[in-house]
Formats: sequence, C-alpha cells, structure tokens
Amino acid sequence: MLRRDVFAVTAVAALLSTLAGAQAVHKDTLQTQPFPGPVYHTVMVHTLMDPGGTVAWHTHPGVEMAYVAQGRATLRVKGRPDQPVAAGGSFSIPVGTVHSVQNTSSGPLVLISTYVVDKNKPIVIPAPGP
Repeated sequence: MLRRDVFAVTAVAALLSTLAGAQAVHKDTLQTQPFPGPVYHTVMVHTLMDPGGTVAWHTHPGVEMAYVAQGRATLRVKGRPDQPVAAGGSFSIPVGTVHSVQNTSSGPLVLISTYVVDKNKPIVIPAPGP
C-alpha cells in the first residue's frame, strides 16, 4: 500500500512540474497514511516553487489544506477574487474546486500541504481555468 502511495505522489510531483511550465516546482512527500480508510488516504507534501512560478489550474479528489512557510503567493480559485497569502498564512481548497497558485515572491515559495484524497484517483487533475 505504501509503495502505491509513494508512486502516486511522485506522479503528482511530475505533473505539477509540467503544469508549472518553465518555472520549477519541487515536491517531497513528508508522509502518507491510509487514513481515513478505506477510500481515502492522507498525504503531507513539502512544495518549493521558484520565483514567478505558477501551478496551472487543477483540482483534487479531496481536500487540500496548505500552510505558507516562506514567501508570498496569489491563490486563484475559479469564480472568486484572487487571494494573496504570505508566510504564516494558510488556505484550504474544497473537493473538486478549480484553482491555481502563483509565487509572487522574489525568492522561493514554500508550502506544506496536507491532502485527504480518494486513494484510487490521481491527487492532481488538470482543469481549464476561467
């Protein structure tokens, strides 16, 4: 079970790097737990995004909760005004909500995200923007 979870998170990191375009997005899985099973699992991820980097519009098959450990970002949620978030701030994204994040810092953006998602689906699903 853990091997499949690690593979899924590695695939997500590759996808997010692709969605980010030329700006690098580096992801490291901090931990994965088969909770609250049997359908969902919880994954904690450390994300480092280069200055100016953007993660393209996407959704998750579950909830994302993120803490901004370093830098500043603009959170874009389809149908809502852009939301600035800075170090010490946090945000959450409901299931299936189309969103994007852009690093607006002159340095790296560091996020610590916890996903509680359907373990049978990819953590990140590309989506059209507004």
